[in-house]
Amino acid sequence: METLLFTCAVVLMIVGVAGTVIPFLPGTTLILAAAVVHRFLAGPEAGASWYLLGWLVLLYIISLLVDFVSGMIGAKRFGASRLGIIGGFVGTIVGIFLGLPGIFLGPLTGAVVGEALAMREPGRICKAGFGTFLGTVLGIAGRLTVGVLMLVSFVAGLILFRR
Repeated sequence: METLLFTCAVVLMIVGVAGTVIPFLPGTTLILAAAVVHRFLAGPEAGASWYLLGWLVLLYIISLLVDFVSGMIGAKRFGASRLGIIGGFVGTIVGIFLGLPGIFLGPLTGAVVGEALAMREPGRICKAGFGTFLGTVLGIAGRLTVGVLMLVSFVAGLILFRR
């Protein structure tokens, strides 16, 4: 039974890692949920320790922060105006509903529109759009990295530090 629970948790976590990149999959939320459910179904002897769960919660919070601010930081670093940053954020929200291309193009389009509304010159508009795009790509890479770290931490915590 322990092996079955462990296998199910790891499979859900792998889906969660995919969800750090694929829209509409909960990503790190699914990874954390799999660890918590495994703890309660397997019990304290076979499940994740409270220390491991605390570590996974910390990583989860980091993934949320990376997700929320990456595009905005990229835009700001490349000189976006307030309207460009707001546009990039709105574009991110809209892009989520447009699938994988929307994840990349939504923030870029939003930042460009925001910069155009701020009446910036074309060179600065493109620079801010590129910054938002770069921030979004780096944010996805960061979420993917945190998701993999969560999965590896869970597996290592159960295999190396249990029994």
